[in-house]
Amino acid sequence: VASAAAFAAAAYAGVRSQWPATLALCVLGLWCATSARQRPVIRKVAESGKAQLSASEARSILGVDAQAGAEEIQAAYARLIRLAHPDKGGTAGLAAQLNAARDRLLKGR
Repeated sequence: VASAAAFAAAAYAGVRSQWPATLALCVLGLWCATSARQRPVIRKVAESGKAQLSASEARSILGVDAQAGAEEIQAAYARLIRLAHPDKGGTAGLAAQLNAARDRLLKGR
């Protein structure tokens, strides 16, 4: 939305022959458009099928806190894997991350 507004303002400034403002608004619009399109970086899964996750990374992936028990970890995993499973429209990489996070938290006990 911000990039569309910046481009509209740039067009208005261009019609009024305010070239420095037009240039600045075009740059602002391009910056807004490209920064909105950035995707989060997802770590590659190791060849063994499991990423080397820290416990805090695994907890953030599953959305559990540090005091979560095995039942809570398993419940969070089950809820998320239902959404992220490749058969349900998710991706294999996301399912692998969920598996790695669950394994890291349950085997770390």
